[in-house]
This record gives sequence, structure tokens and C-alpha cells, in this order.
Amino acid sequence: MAPAGRASRQRVFVGAAVLTAAFILLVTIRLKRQSGDDVMSSREIMNAIKNAVNYAVDNSFISTANDGKIAVKWDPNGRTYRLWKDSSSANCSQYQTRFALGLPRTYLVSFPGSGNTWTRYLLEAASGIFTGAVYNDKVLRQSGYLGEADAPDSGRTLVQKTHGKAFYRRRSTMKERYEVIRADLPCILIIRNPARALIAYWKFIQIHTRDRQIAQLDEKKFKTEEFHYYVKQATITWEQLISDRLLWSSAPVHVVYYEQLVQDPIFYVKEMLEFLRIPADENRLRCLENHLEGSFKRPHRNESDPYEPEEKAAMSYAVQRVRRLLNLLGYPEMPNYEELV
Repeated sequence: MAPAGRASRQRVFVGAAVLTAAFILLVTIRLKRQSGDDVMSSREIMNAIKNAVNYAVDNSFISTANDGKIAVKWDPNGRTYRLWKDSSSANCSQYQTRFALGLPRTYLVSFPGSGNTWTRYLLEAASGIFTGAVYNDKVLRQSGYLGEADAPDSGRTLVQKTHGKAFYRRRSTMKERYEVIRADLPCILIIRNPARALIAYWKFIQIHTRDRQIAQLDEKKFKTEEFHYYVKQATITWEQLISDRLLWSSAPVHVVYYEQLVQDPIFYVKEMLEFLRIPADENRLRCLENHLEGSFKRPHRNESDPYEPEEKAAMSYAVQRVRRLLNLLGYPEMPNYEELV
């Protein structure tokens, strides 16, 4: 049962939403009368108020603990999955990932190849809550990412993976770029050195086997005209995806640098949970510390540099612009990608 103070705050929140909706509707009716338009019917008014109340309840985080964290409610009918069922530790093998109820929608945004799927694994392992996506990848679903098949707005998943317009080869209009980011939704933005991210995504594009998320690619595939055309377009998209999100988002944005996440996964996962207002379970985190790889983290391989000098220069300029934007907006300092390109 929710504490009396929390229940009282929720009643105040919903009441305020109803009053606000009623005020807006009254103003709308008056304006319609003044302009000669048809006045809304009683049914339309009641439906509008009902929608406002439902929206208020859905976005009030259902219930929160005294420390401001979300008091997670579990879906009693949802499926479960054990990430570490073969673990030698009895404690770790018993942990389950489940669907929740009434969670606020939050995007997990990145350019493809920036560690989005691995980050989902870390978040699911740390929180016990499934993550979702705006896509529906059958391979991921069959590998235990059961939230993959859930509607992004179901309220049952912790975050929802998206790459925005990065999957599309054609140039997007400014309107399309704005609409796809859903500026009103909070998000976690993963940023990775573009030189590394572009290689990882190129492997994903070129490999068509079931293990394309982790498989390696023949280096001949990096010496084609198609690859160099891809690099030119993808460098632009990398910068646009990050800049659009930072400049247009009206909701909070939490920035995570992939390279730092790799160096200290537990620390940065705890930061993400803090942003999501999800309580951290130290026992789960200890198990995660012993199972960091997950199913879809591509093994590191030393590769020859596939980029032409002008391609490196373009990436350098893109990095400089993104770094400058992050600094102006007060985000943590970006890693020194200049030395990695």
C-alpha cells in the first residue's frame, strides 16, 4: 500500500491535471464561439477530460518511494527470463528479468554500432526489468530480450531502443528529423567514437548471418567504393543524430560515453538507474560485475585503419562540433576521440 503522503501527492497531481484540462477546454470553447466554429459536444468535452486524467496518471510514475525512486510494480502475467541460469553462483542463477507496469516511456538513443544492445543487457541485468525497442528484432527476442516485441508505449519496459533516422539511407527533411526524436520524451543518449561506431555498423550491414551482432567481417569489405560512400553519409548522420537530440529535446537527456561505460560498467549503469529513478540492487550489481559481456557484445579485434585522410578529417570536424555543443550545454567532457580516429 502506498504511504499516505505519496497517495496524497498523486491525488493532488491528478486533481491539478483535471482542473488544467477543464480550463483549457473552456478557453477552447470560448475561442470557437468567437470564431464561429462549432462548439465541442458534451461527449467530446468528457472524452478530452478523461484523456487528460489518463495521461496524468500514466505519467505520475504510478508510485514513488520517499527518496523519489520509482516503486516498481511487476506485471503478474508477464513472462520472465533468467540471464544467469547457468551461473556457478546460486544467488546469481536465481535472478529474473521481468515486465513492469506503468513505467514512463524513455528512449535509449544511439547511432548504430555504439553499444545500444549491450547497454540494454546491462540495464536489464541491473534492474531486473526488460527493455524494449521501436523495432522488433527476432534474433534479439529469441535471445532473451523479451521486451523487443512489446509496444514502445506499453509501460512495461525500462527504456526503448531507437536509432532515429540512422537506419535510412536517404536524406531526411528537417521536419522528419524533428518528429522522429520525440522531443517530449526523456532519453539516455549513448555516444561512441564515430570511427569505431561506423566500423561496427558496417559489419552489421554486411553480415547476414544470425550472429551478425558479434561476427567479424573480411577486411576486403572495407576497401570498396560502397564502404567509402557509406562513411561519407554515416559521418553526417552520426553528428545529426546527436545534435538533433541535444538541441531539440525538451525532456531530460542523460549522456553516456560508450568508452567510459566499457571502462567502468557498474559505475555508469548506476548513474543510468539514478536517471531512470530505479532503485539499485547491490546484490544484482555484484552478479552483473561477474557477467559483464552479455550475448551481444562484439569481441574486440585489432583492425587496420580503413579510412581515407579526408574521411578522418570529416569525422574530426564532426567530433569537434559535437564536443563544443556538449560543453555549451553543460554535459560531462567527451573522451578524446581525436586520438582514436
